[in-house]
Amino acid sequence: QVSISPDGRHLAFVRRRGAMTGLVIQRIEDASERTLVTFSRDQNGAGRQIAAIYWKGEDRLLIHIRAVRAMLTRTGEVAYYQVFNEFIAVGSDGRDPVEIETSGSAFGREEVIDLLEDDPGHVLMQLHDEHGFLSAYRVDLRSGDLTTVAEGGRGTLTYYADSAGQIVARIRVVGSAGRWGLIEGRDASGRWTRIADYFASDIRETPDFQFVGASSRPGELYAIVRPPAGSTPDTAAIHVYDLTTRTLGERIAQHDTYDMAGLLMDQHTGEALAGCYQADMWRCDFEDPAIGRQMAGLLTFFENERDIRVVSQDRARRHWVLGVSGATEPGSFYLYDAETRSVDIIGEAYGAMAALDLAEMERVDYQARDGQALHGYLTLPTTDRPGPHALIVLPHGGPEARDAIGFDPWVQFLASRGYAVFQPNFRGSSGFGRGFAEAGYRQWGQRMQDDVTDGVQALIAQGVVDPGQICIMGASYGGYAALWGGASQPDLYRCVISIAGVSDLREMLQWTRRAYGSDSETFGYWETAIGEYGRDREALEAVSPIRHVSTWRPPVLLIHGTQDYTVPVEQSQEMDEALRRAGRDVRYVEMERQGHQFTDEANAAQLLVEVGGFLALHLPTPENRPR
Repeated sequence: QVSISPDGRHLAFVRRRGAMTGLVIQRIEDASERTLVTFSRDQNGAGRQIAAIYWKGEDRLLIHIRAVRAMLTRTGEVAYYQVFNEFIAVGSDGRDPVEIETSGSAFGREEVIDLLEDDPGHVLMQLHDEHGFLSAYRVDLRSGDLTTVAEGGRGTLTYYADSAGQIVARIRVVGSAGRWGLIEGRDASGRWTRIADYFASDIRETPDFQFVGASSRPGELYAIVRPPAGSTPDTAAIHVYDLTTRTLGERIAQHDTYDMAGLLMDQHTGEALAGCYQADMWRCDFEDPAIGRQMAGLLTFFENERDIRVVSQDRARRHWVLGVSGATEPGSFYLYDAETRSVDIIGEAYGAMAALDLAEMERVDYQARDGQALHGYLTLPTTDRPGPHALIVLPHGGPEARDAIGFDPWVQFLASRGYAVFQPNFRGSSGFGRGFAEAGYRQWGQRMQDDVTDGVQALIAQGVVDPGQICIMGASYGGYAALWGGASQPDLYRCVISIAGVSDLREMLQWTRRAYGSDSETFGYWETAIGEYGRDREALEAVSPIRHVSTWRPPVLLIHGTQDYTVPVEQSQEMDEALRRAGRDVRYVEMERQGHQFTDEANAAQLLVEVGGFLALHLPTPENRPR
């Protein structure tokens, strides 16, 4: 994390060394440093961590801290973790610290809403009130006093403020399981009314409607909006939304091929600088041609092989903090001087990885069997051995998500073990417009799987891949695609790895209906995307891997977390039981206290150990053989 002071004279950044984390202030002129605060983690991973840092004026900072507490069993093992939010305002010289009082709740999104550029002493924050609801407050950073500006209610998740610092919109999660909700606007009387629906779960990466920042005019917010079906182009665009009239205004950014995914704004004036989207790499189209030329020069400086994101700018826009990453670059921060055109490194996010031999990714274009143009990404192993290579097919989750060129720990792990890795963007993927995403609806195990297979066949035809040395691996929807690949194409895949994957489509729909309700937006979406629970019974069972264990041949590794609330652990438990009853070769690894995303360091490491060991047995390479 790096942030530049509004006058462009100082950087604030978080530096971690082992178990120690410190907030460092660096003077840009001479690179001199001082450490404001330090925190440490214990052997259980508990302790304080800096979650975010904000400059308030030239000489004061607001620090968001997450305090992690390990709750132990009687035998001293970690039962679970609790996370609490803390906020401290402090001078950049370390003086006059003030703690912002919070309720101590371990739940919800306590965070900064708006830095109130025109109010030197205050910010807007959302914090839990005495009832446990998220309310919005005007916070005095000198005294710590809080003034309520919007009272919270059940399910309130996020507030939005306009350029005048007024709370004008919020997201409120509703439904029986609290996983879908409403985007609401606030009128002059303080009443909240619905604007659009909101999916609170990680159903898809491109929502139909999403606020992304305040316009420079009061009463307006910028929103990313998906156009109606049949539009040309049908990619998500950025519009102005008028909270007063509840109408969608002018379109300020749209790309013909890619969905808009972000808006780069001047953090001091609120001016929209660029609409951003995920092409093969992250790219932004700038309103000002002069700034656009500067970014083009930066892309050239990094040989057009890196994502470049503007993390922070000073008020004069002379100094830019850049976050730079790519397939072989886990992440670094640079300082760009727009006057001198100089680029200087601030620091690396993962400096120890500089010594590793990381693999480049390349785009692969191919054609589906019905003529649809498709593409994916190929990573070759970090060895000098010529092809054809052993291949791991790695379809992404979602399925309304996508892959792009960038650093991926799983991909680099596999490449270091001598495998090529193929990541296809099949129909049903997001980021390429509404039509491409919806072309995957009710095509699980059919068109979506064919698109994966056609990419593999193209690599075989090009001589890149050994047709007898292919395994398929994936997580979530990718886990389903891996299982269905093993069920339907045992001659193509030598082994299968499913991580938090779906094995029984009808049972998955039934679980969703029980969890969220038959009239919930979540259940309705999944019936649209997969098929109707009652009417499509035969079709759903026909493409459910668990129904095909009697003819199953490839060995299987199943990995699932016990606290997965997106794909229930029963999906892997029952697949394991069915394969064992059929006498098939299966290994099942269940991880305690693990959710759908493997973000815990210990579990993430164990996952790779299991994957590496399984592949060493069933798809050995010179770099990855049984030990």
